[in-house]
Amino acid sequence: MGEKRSSIAALMDKILIIYIIINPLIDYATGFYIREFVGATELDIESSSFASTPSLYIRLAMLLVFAVYLLLRREKLAIGTLVIMGAAFCASIGVLLLTGAQLSLGTDVKYFVKYCYNIVMLFAYMSLIRSMCKNKDEFIEKIFVIVRYTCIVCALGIIIPYIFSLGYYTYADRLGYRGCKGYFYSGNDITAVFTMLLPLAAANFLSLKERFFSGRSVASLLAASLSVIALFLIGSKTAFIAAIGTFGFLLIFALFSIRRHGTSYLVRMLKLLLTILLLLLILGCIVSFDRLVSNVVMSFEAPSVYADTESVEVAVLSGRSDKLAQQFGLFRQGGVLPWLFGIGRSTVSNIIEMDIFEVVIYYGLVGAAAMLWLYVWLAVEFIRSLLKQFDIISFALFIGLGMSFGYLALAGHVLFTVTSGQYFVLAIAFSRLYFAPSAEEAAIRPALISRLLKA
Repeated sequence: MGEKRSSIAALMDKILIIYIIINPLIDYATGFYIREFVGATELDIESSSFASTPSLYIRLAMLLVFAVYLLLRREKLAIGTLVIMGAAFCASIGVLLLTGAQLSLGTDVKYFVKYCYNIVMLFAYMSLIRSMCKNKDEFIEKIFVIVRYTCIVCALGIIIPYIFSLGYYTYADRLGYRGCKGYFYSGNDITAVFTMLLPLAAANFLSLKERFFSGRSVASLLAASLSVIALFLIGSKTAFIAAIGTFGFLLIFALFSIRRHGTSYLVRMLKLLLTILLLLLILGCIVSFDRLVSNVVMSFEAPSVYADTESVEVAVLSGRSDKLAQQFGLFRQGGVLPWLFGIGRSTVSNIIEMDIFEVVIYYGLVGAAAMLWLYVWLAVEFIRSLLKQFDIISFALFIGLGMSFGYLALAGHVLFTVTSGQYFVLAIAFSRLYFAPSAEEAAIRPALISRLLKA
């Protein structure tokens, strides 16, 4: 029986790896189908006419698969964490029903399950690392292969449709149609993926000691440079911040590391920037420089246009503060029960799109404690480890996770989103392995929770 369970768990290891590889293609295939076969436009997506997509149901099915995976692995902390979260969610729904709130149970359940997805995937990644990592350095390289592959596939998934004027615009508003997200269903989601992976891809290239034209060097160079171009084409505020912020921080690191590492980081940074310029020149020759420059400039100037004609808040937060103020008002005025257990997701028509605030307002202080404690603990552990082992890879993890935290706090689309959230927790799992002496010591084991589970 033990051998059978072991063989099933080993099979699920392989399924998880395959799932990581095909993950960038799932949303893309969905967007392609909806655009080319259903005929949905940017305005249809903006109005949430296609809120339930095939990719969502595929991932929900995989959620069940990996929940079983954790059970087979006997991951007690994972199971205990999900039970605690589930109890807090049930308490929230129970209080809403007792108070007579008008809610849609299906909407609430689906939104909560999307949050659980990333927690399940985080523990699944950690279990996979402990199961398959025999040599730490080799396994880290395998993760970098995934990073490079994902960046290249996602970037080409935007650049190629841009060349042929296919796919979706990123924005369709009063300023017109602008930006390009290829066939990716959500521009916010794919931007969040690049926000997390670009720093790792760039740092991977900068840290390589081998010759410039080696396979790994070229792959990491293309991953970083194509990602930057894709972010410029997406054209959102966060896309520009991700591209410029990544290179700004890495340039500062390279300058401060001259005394210790010489000019190697600066030289490779220059090569990376020259490669980006070369690829932009090639792209400009293909589509015309007028089109390329005007598209990027239009997207870059859009926030300032909104700031001048409406307000800085609209330009920066795209009206999210209005939704936050309205829903926080409902939360604050409801009394003790909403403070403790929240107002529920389905009692409001539109989400705030600011993940931290959504957790607190929709699930209350009790729900927030149950749902966020793990991320808080991981953040504290990450900072402690960073202070002990500060190098270009750990700094890249800091950049990616730091910008992702800013993204989820101000623009959402991470904790409650299965596309970008999956890469967010993959980076967390990678950071645990990178800082730990071994795969076993990378395991998530908060002392207090572990003692409670043993008891």
